[in-house]
Amino acid sequence: MKTLIPLLALAATPLWAEQTAYPDAHVNAWNCTENLGGSTTWGQCLNLIFAGCATDEVGSEAHLACLDETRKAWSATVENLQEEVNAAITAEGAVELAKLRGQWTGYVIQKCQSVAEDKPQAGQEAARLGCSITEMVGFSAELAACRDGRSAASYCSRP
Repeated sequence: MKTLIPLLALAATPLWAEQTAYPDAHVNAWNCTENLGGSTTWGQCLNLIFAGCATDEVGSEAHLACLDETRKAWSATVENLQEEVNAAITAEGAVELAKLRGQWTGYVIQKCQSVAEDKPQAGQEAARLGCSITEMVGFSAELAACRDGRSAASYCSRP
């Protein structure tokens, strides 16, 4: 029976896409956001997402540098996931996803600019970066769900 468990775990892993190993912090953030309203809260997810920057004074040079590095890491995750998803879905789905990504990018820029404008001058850049990061977390969670076969999104159709 002990050998059955590893085989079942292997069977649950989709074989249709080569998967990148993502940082545990990203996987934990996805799990947190997928369980919102159930076993997790938005505050818990934010604590996970921004744990690496929590000791820096908000808006300080060190804080902004940390947020920028966090944003770059999440941006790489989004790019890698989109490549994995594009390799697994239909050509029509890839076109739809590309259009959605373009719309999403414009939405994030506008939303995060608005969020930043509502903050005091000293905190605007931190707010803009934080907003951008949380939006990437949500988008990457959806991409991971598609990659793993857990998404009902229309673009996420298999050949």
